[in-house]
Amino acid sequence: MTNLTVYGFGLLENNLWLLALVLCSLSLSVISMSPLNVEDSKDRSTTDFILTRARRILLLIAVLVIALPFLIQGSICAGLASVTASCSDVSTYTSAKIKGAILPTLSAFILGKLLVFLYNRYVLTYVSHITRSLRFKIADERLSDIRDVAGKIVPKDFIPSKHYALDARKIFLGLSQANKPIYIKEDSLKEMHAEVIGPTGTGKGIVVGVILDQIIAMNKRPGKGNVVIAIMPKQDLYLPHIMKQQAEASGCRFMFFDMAPGKQGQWSPFSGGNQRERRSRVMSVLGMGETGNLDDFYKLGEKSLIDNLLRSDDFSVTKLRESLEVATKKTDGAKRSIDTLKEIELIDTFTCKKDRGLKLERILTQDTPTVLYVNSSLNDNVILKMTKAFLMEITQLAISLKAAGKRTTHLTLFCDELRFLVSDEFDKALATLAMYDTNVISAYQSPQDLEKVGDSNLNGPAIAHSIHKNNQLKIIYRVGEFKEAEWAAGQTGQQYKTVASRETTEVDKYGAETWGESRMMEQKQEWYYTENLFQSLPKRVGVFIQPGERAQVIYTAFVPTTQSTDFYAATPEAEKKPSPQPQKAPDSKPAQPKMEHTTEQKGKDRQEEAASGAPDWEFPD
Repeated sequence: MTNLTVYGFGLLENNLWLLALVLCSLSLSVISMSPLNVEDSKDRSTTDFILTRARRILLLIAVLVIALPFLIQGSICAGLASVTASCSDVSTYTSAKIKGAILPTLSAFILGKLLVFLYNRYVLTYVSHITRSLRFKIADERLSDIRDVAGKIVPKDFIPSKHYALDARKIFLGLSQANKPIYIKEDSLKEMHAEVIGPTGTGKGIVVGVILDQIIAMNKRPGKGNVVIAIMPKQDLYLPHIMKQQAEASGCRFMFFDMAPGKQGQWSPFSGGNQRERRSRVMSVLGMGETGNLDDFYKLGEKSLIDNLLRSDDFSVTKLRESLEVATKKTDGAKRSIDTLKEIELIDTFTCKKDRGLKLERILTQDTPTVLYVNSSLNDNVILKMTKAFLMEITQLAISLKAAGKRTTHLTLFCDELRFLVSDEFDKALATLAMYDTNVISAYQSPQDLEKVGDSNLNGPAIAHSIHKNNQLKIIYRVGEFKEAEWAAGQTGQQYKTVASRETTEVDKYGAETWGESRMMEQKQEWYYTENLFQSLPKRVGVFIQPGERAQVIYTAFVPTTQSTDFYAATPEAEKKPSPQPQKAPDSKPAQPKMEHTTEQKGKDRQEEAASGAPDWEFPD
């Protein structure tokens, strides 16, 4: 068939004809062979016009390619071409070529259909998603989604002291999301109360440590001193070291007072302040507050009796109990109060005489600022009750001494686990303390904690609302329940977002879904920081809220300490076995008191030892 190659079968012999046929089959399979006409209408697109013309051209080419072998064969057999081969030979050759082209052409057509299916079924959805994301949109805001928030915020490690700006009269709190320091004006902090909210382990004590560290450090400057008192109902292994370290560096007096028996310090709960202030504490400790029921009537006689005893100069717990026993020797009118006082006497911390032990009035009025750390106990109801009385005395003296012009220092009072310390007296004091050069920092675990105060005589929701209102500065860490997260989000304010409320999709015959070309926009309200964020915050990350400013995420970090004092260890005397009272030798130091409290007598022994001349209100650091 060499002559055939030379005389007209070149296209067939070198497979260009087959290649053209396969390409036409594949192309027509992909773009479809219909429609061949598109009627003129407004809906006709340029793509439709191009595809129609392409189909016509491809069909024409396909017809010509398929007809080419037959045209060549016909011309040869008709004698129009001069060749030496017979017509039968030419027919046999062309038939073989056409049969060999059937399978590749059919395969190309099937392949085209398969490509069309895969594109429409899978690729088109991704293309639609990409083109949708590349739209130039009027608005592209979204409502909060926990999937976009959870795990996205990571704590930051830094040294807080590197960002202190005390010379600029600013208090450093932490870093922003942009790694810029977040400050509050010193005067603003001192003029407003603050609350730090979050479960145990989220970082409340960390930011409080940063704040108190700077307030104590203010005493390095000349001028008004700053007294700091921290009341901790549970042991803290971090904060007392910070306070002691900075107190020593700033020339302040550091005192550690542990209310637990056998530990450091004593305090006479009914001796400080004027008569009315002492009376308030006595009535609170003995449960003489008005409840609005019949019990108030039966308390009148007991109250009158206590009021007569208040005129005494010696108003220790023991003296009050003894006086009540004498006054009611023939009756049991004060049995409940006497039993309560006996229970208090079992703890030697509260059995010192009037002129001995911790002197809050001296702490608040002396020239050298004092830093006082008070350790209480959540597991001892008596100690917890006396902690409330201690807090009451602080607030009473802070107001009365400032009003009388006897106090020139500023007082910062920190109360941890406020839920267990809150009282009606504290709530009332919180509303006025800022006017008397005192700011309070409160910490508790949940926004609803204050509604669950242990005193059934208190209106929990009203107390909680009042305290939240008076605490204008807030740092809120992660919360657990949605109700708590909703409250926290509500403190950050609302914002409006323009979001797509409705967006259409289309499903083609291949089962693929694509985005439609229209969407409906709507403005919706959302909290500035949402519930999702508050439920996703990691440790040491919170939200800082202050009046007149936009809320912002705040990153907090530990204040490094080098202290190794074991504040909570029992004093050496408490570790000794009980022994008889040693006799005081001439010109010798007074014997140290036994710190155990298993009997009432041991509390009296400690009173007598304290009265022997030991320096009052000075305890081991």
